[in-house]
Amino acid sequence: MRHLLPCLLGASLWLLSLYGEEEIEFLKRKEGDQLVLSVSNGAYLPMQVRLSGALAGYESDHPFPILATLPPRSVPDLARLTPAKGATRLSMKVSLEAWPGDPGRVPDTNVTYLFPWAHGVRHAVGQGYGGAFSHQGLKALDFDLAEGEAIHAARGGIVVRILSNFTRGGLDPALISQGNILDVLHDDGTVAHYDHLRAHGTVRRLGEHVAAGDLLAYCGHTGYGSGAHLHFEVTRARAAEKPLAIPTFFAGPGGQRLVAEEGLWYTALHPGKPPVKAPPPIETLFREWSALTNAVARTGSVQLRGEQREDRFLLYIQNGYDRQITLKITLESKNLGPLTEAGNPVLCPALCETLFGVYRVLRAGEKIRYGMSYELLP
Repeated sequence: MRHLLPCLLGASLWLLSLYGEEEIEFLKRKEGDQLVLSVSNGAYLPMQVRLSGALAGYESDHPFPILATLPPRSVPDLARLTPAKGATRLSMKVSLEAWPGDPGRVPDTNVTYLFPWAHGVRHAVGQGYGGAFSHQGLKALDFDLAEGEAIHAARGGIVVRILSNFTRGGLDPALISQGNILDVLHDDGTVAHYDHLRAHGTVRRLGEHVAAGDLLAYCGHTGYGSGAHLHFEVTRARAAEKPLAIPTFFAGPGGQRLVAEEGLWYTALHPGKPPVKAPPPIETLFREWSALTNAVARTGSVQLRGEQREDRFLLYIQNGYDRQITLKITLESKNLGPLTEAGNPVLCPALCETLFGVYRVLRAGEKIRYGMSYELLP
């Protein structure tokens, strides 16, 4: 994020809409024969500024360009200009640039983040680091949350930016800058960005301290994207450059530190919450799901029906004959990995579904394709 603003001597105030609802202000005031230059940082995080320019007839107590890191919500003086002896003409032409964050802070690489949704809930990574859709060269994650789903703090800190007035979402490039956002500054100077929030969907205020796991906002479909989801990234400040997105590690079962991978599903585990019950063995689920079959109409044919349950995909054989049949199945599929199958050949009761297999969805967000050929056995 870089902003450039020309400044002429005749002006008294410059406003730079830099970080959400806050402003960077360039100010000057007279003190005797001196001209004092200052910058007001109204944001809730440090801001790095560079004041450049050319002076005629003035001497400055600090050489230009001046690079400084401003504390949050502060108004430091950057330079004092004194008319040079014998000067007959005084003029000044300067420019102001600003970047969020303190580049002198070093990220804590030992931090473990929480997956940013409710404890015990599973979600998939729709787009990972370097994702082909919009994450090329970017250490950012898109989590497949639904519209209105709660978003929780992945790490504690201070809320430093809130944008919540946008209402539109879609694949129009004009919407790239119209996603609702909440940013949290961490104690090591890094910032977590929670993007594409629901309009007016934040429950926090600027400057508020939040703990890991606290409710922040609700997911929406605002800004550039094909549907509702949460865009999450953590950035570190750099000297006179746009902040850099950095890798993050998330809390997994048994104290594991996980790198979230595109297409995989993860369960949020919040400290102090009840243990998350492990899912039953797939063989138990197969027996349970086998009992939930439906009757089918008499069609005189055999069909294949698929049903997705989170990262599991169930395939049912529908027997449209009014008699029991035995089939030898040849299955073709894409983006499915087998977990367990009923056996082959498979006995199919008349006018009824039979669960043929349970499969793992290999990559969330990618299309699932399946089909079969079969031999009707005597």
